[in-house]
Amino acid sequence: MQISVYRNNMPVETFESTPGTLQSFKIVPVSGSNTVIKLAIPLIDIHSFWYSNCNEFHVQLVWRLNFTCALNHNMPYLAFFNLARQLRCAVATDNLTDDTNFSGAMNQQECTFDITLDCSAEKPFNLIIDRRGDISFTESVAQWRKSVMPENLYFPSAAWEPVFCTWYAVHGEVTAKWIERQAIKARALGFGTLIVDDGWCYDEAKRVNPQTIVNWYNTIGDWNISETKFPDFKEHVKKIQSTGLKYLLWIAPHLIGTDSKFYAEHPDWTLPDTPHEGYRRLDVAKHPAVDYLAEKFVSLAVDNGLDGLKIDFLNIVRPDAASPIGNNNKLLLEKVCNKLREKNPDALIEFRQAYATIGMLPYATQFRVGDVPFDWALNFRRMVDIRISLGDGIPIHADPAYWGPEEYPENVARHMMIMLLGVPMLSMDLNTLPAEHLSIVQYYLALYKAKQQLLNSGHWNILFSSGNAGVAMAEDENEVLAIIMDDTLLDKVIQAANGRKLTLLNISAETLHFDGKTAAPGETIC
Repeated sequence: MQISVYRNNMPVETFESTPGTLQSFKIVPVSGSNTVIKLAIPLIDIHSFWYSNCNEFHVQLVWRLNFTCALNHNMPYLAFFNLARQLRCAVATDNLTDDTNFSGAMNQQECTFDITLDCSAEKPFNLIIDRRGDISFTESVAQWRKSVMPENLYFPSAAWEPVFCTWYAVHGEVTAKWIERQAIKARALGFGTLIVDDGWCYDEAKRVNPQTIVNWYNTIGDWNISETKFPDFKEHVKKIQSTGLKYLLWIAPHLIGTDSKFYAEHPDWTLPDTPHEGYRRLDVAKHPAVDYLAEKFVSLAVDNGLDGLKIDFLNIVRPDAASPIGNNNKLLLEKVCNKLREKNPDALIEFRQAYATIGMLPYATQFRVGDVPFDWALNFRRMVDIRISLGDGIPIHADPAYWGPEEYPENVARHMMIMLLGVPMLSMDLNTLPAEHLSIVQYYLALYKAKQQLLNSGHWNILFSSGNAGVAMAEDENEVLAIIMDDTLLDKVIQAANGRKLTLLNISAETLHFDGKTAAPGETIC
């Protein structure tokens, strides 16, 4: 397989990739010109593909494939594999910061999938081609991840504690009184962190629906505490912390509301695009804007005694090799996250899924699944996706579980079960939660606590069915815990456990039978 390198649309170098090998090719860019890399992967025993944040593991070959990556979105890794999830070819680089556009198209004439990488890097990097057919694609990801993993990572113990989030439960109607009514019960249930999401920085009380979302963020951008909702914010924070909960606030640096004072004074600090949901996007190339916001956010946390920040929408300005933003976003992160952790080494910083990447590990302490209200099955698949991307020993947080008051108990259990793949998070009004639902929440939070060493420090192994991720299984020398979506994989789970203590969480549609016990859908065998 030939690999061709182009600059200014002219071929400058070629390499040869050998089947069955893992090879690395040094790419030396030229300043002022993007590097374009082209290769054609033979379509032999290839049935599917994966890249970070695709969230799906179904068996399908698409006609066209496009994604972009930089520090703040996705990772420079693309794998093709067969029905058994055996690797057929992976294409990756070790440049985690600069913008790279991946594109591909099925070539019916040549029976290939033609791949193009457009890279904005100006410093040398390595192109990795993995054509080993005797390993799974997840093992290939793991080995690539190890080769680019940053050193000296630190995750505070609080990053592993269950989180109570205000968002789905109350949206923009959040107030100090509402939070204080939740805090004592949340702590008693075993939550260790409170995230006060969007709603704290404006006076309007509103809920998300198809009408309000149209202009939802129009006042975002000034980042001042609403004195209407929080008459004495500092005392409120102390009151919550006195229960034993850590206190985090939501921020979104890239969102600048069109009705904000910030926008009125500095419209030139935003990108000249059409407003969406009431906001324009921050132009991270405007360094005075980055400096201003970074100082605002660090002061917000330090002056109010916060335990950290939930930093949202960092990927709202997508990478693009034609207009690179990777290094400017890195500057923003260094000014906010590094300074915050200089002030408090145990500060908690949450990032969301689209930027849950290897390059982001030095900046955040926990990485949350993208929004999936009501959808426990997608929450599960997205947690699997982050697990494959980031590996073991990383605080991966579920999107907050949220369901309607009439939801069936087995589905409430499924919401809670899938969270053991990472760190549980909930966003329900604990004071109005039906007793049966509350009992289920309590049971699975207690199970998380009981199995925390296994879940947080064990090895996570993903078993696939033909269509998707079928089992997520945590294991150590003595014990195995398996979250089972596909009941047909039960025998493989039992075989893998090989006599070790086995806990089965049944999120499938069928009843499981093991060791003389049964678990109906939404039940657990311990």
